[in-house]
Amino acid sequence: MAKSQPLLKIGHYEIGKTIGEGTFGKVKIGTHDKTGHQVAIKILNKNKINTHKMTAKVVREIQIMKMFIHPHVTRLLEVIQANTDIFMIMEYIPGGELFDYITKNEISEIQARKFFQQLISGVHYCHQRRVVHRDLKPENLLLNENLELKIADFGLSKIMEDGEFLATSCGSPYYASPEVVSGTIYVGPEIDVWSCGVILFALLTKKLPFNDKRTSILFQKIRKAEYIIPPFVSSSAADLISKMLNPDPIKRITISQIMEHSWFSEEIPNYILEWKSYGEILTRIEKPDPEILKLLCIYLNSNEKTALKLLKSGQNQEYILFYKLIYEKKLEEKKNENNDNKNKNENENETKSNQEEFNLKDIYSIPTILKKNQRESQSKRGVIHDKQWNLGVVLRESPEKIMSEVYRVMKLCKLEWFIENDFRLRCRISKTENDFQNSNKQIPDIEIQICLFSLVKNEKKFVLDFRKIRGEIFWFFHVCSFMINSLEIEKFLQ
Repeated sequence: MAKSQPLLKIGHYEIGKTIGEGTFGKVKIGTHDKTGHQVAIKILNKNKINTHKMTAKVVREIQIMKMFIHPHVTRLLEVIQANTDIFMIMEYIPGGELFDYITKNEISEIQARKFFQQLISGVHYCHQRRVVHRDLKPENLLLNENLELKIADFGLSKIMEDGEFLATSCGSPYYASPEVVSGTIYVGPEIDVWSCGVILFALLTKKLPFNDKRTSILFQKIRKAEYIIPPFVSSSAADLISKMLNPDPIKRITISQIMEHSWFSEEIPNYILEWKSYGEILTRIEKPDPEILKLLCIYLNSNEKTALKLLKSGQNQEYILFYKLIYEKKLEEKKNENNDNKNKNENENETKSNQEEFNLKDIYSIPTILKKNQRESQSKRGVIHDKQWNLGVVLRESPEKIMSEVYRVMKLCKLEWFIENDFRLRCRISKTENDFQNSNKQIPDIEIQICLFSLVKNEKKFVLDFRKIRGEIFWFFHVCSFMINSLEIEKFLQ
């Protein structure tokens, strides 16, 4: 009797059949040897990665995906390194691509809105963590067995740095924004908004707004935003599309504004509102959740009094980070609980006669973590939930006057500088004469890039942005704060 072929294993995972294939290797289904939990194993061949000079791209994708815990972003569970390959153990999403679903199914506006709400929730989460996807399209949006959307493939994504503008043309041309196809600089979030607008158009019409086999004509249509919305699309949805597909990135609607739009907010699940309210890692947590506080103390072997003090003061980032991770896990569990309630309600509905009309809001109603009065109190304390992508300090003066004032302040601070162009320079603390010294009376090694950008076309409104090139973050903030406070120009809060 022939012996059965032994199972291939990596870590605790038994490697099964191939479910996909990419440039650097295959994607196989995996099964945990103890729990039986299925995963997707992305196998990346190191030689192929090196041959294509894509090491930085792969490392960036792994770094970015490790950051994410969100119900509508594909989860990276683990990374295992072998001699010849890298194994990315990922959440298994069996429902296929949104692209195939759009092609094969009729999608109502209600269902399109559901998909779109999930997409925007995931994109909003990424942007709050300063990650721009840059390749959003239905092929990179996966569906699970419950037809819930998951954003995948962060290979072209980018972690945003303060003051950094991008000019890389990437992603599918059909979903690319005017600034991308034109090769002009962009911040990042605005190109994801454009791509989401194209996806929404496709969900509602089963067509692309910009489509031509000739690339030059396609790009021309994109630059001018030449498209026609069919009359069967509701006026509210059409209004949102027009705001997202605005060719001017400055006037284009933002993700936060999309979430406030009447079409988007109709029948929105509570868990999406909770993720929106949660926002980015807070610098301090004024009123910690008691359950999370107890768990945090167990994880960090601490007592509640110490943990409470550190969370409120923001003095210990380890405590802030653990609080964030536990909170995100709690939100995810709430969502899963909500899905269980939904299935239960649907089953009950099948057995009852003369049932009241099915109400989507009832199914999605789950205990709200941030009650209305808590949100109001947080607002009064100045807790910011939505990351603003206006970088630097806003000034209303002529560029020449602003730069002249920058030079005066640098001289006042006894800084040395190197001019890159008329509106961009680098500066550092002088080695010979300065007022900045650390506790050991040593001169901090800090280098800062200062750039002046136009904020609004045809208006005397500019952003003076400070970007850390090297050095400790404390000294970066210290020097920048001193310089900004020394500017004798009217400043505008964002």
